[in-house]
Amino acid sequence: MPRYRSATSTSGRNMAGARALWRATGVKDADFGKPIIA
Repeated sequence: MPRYRSATSTSGRNMAGARALWRATGVKDADFGKPIIA
């Protein structure tokens, strides 16, 4: 499976703040493996 560009804001140690904002908007842990389409 290809690595999605959205993985830059949903994975990695440096992006913990971004993940916190995603979780505050209602994104679940299982959703972080899916592509983010805006």
